[in-house]
Amino acid sequence: MKTKISNNLSRVTSINHVKKIIASRRYDGIDQSKHLLLKELKKIYEHEVQLLVAIDLMMMGASTFELVNYLTVHLKYTRDHIKHLEENFPDFFDTQKSDIIMHSAIAC
Repeated sequence: MKTKISNNLSRVTSINHVKKIIASRRYDGIDQSKHLLLKELKKIYEHEVQLLVAIDLMMMGASTFELVNYLTVHLKYTRDHIKHLEENFPDFFDTQKSDIIMHSAIAC
């Protein structure tokens, strides 16, 4: 009789242990997903800031007025993307860095 009880207790313990492992992995998965999302957003933000500089350089070397107009529109959209990221994730991005770059780029 004692062995049946101890077997049942160990089975209950092992089930609870398995539930705890599953729950911890579930939270780890959420944390990992959140970390990956923020990492990708950081990459997107950095690329948008780099794009500001690149568009500015392309505008200086543009040979036609039409090309300058297209690049100006693209520059405006890029600035809007950066502002959107900074407004939605204010603690995550370095807004001073992008402000300096945005003001140094050609004004629309």
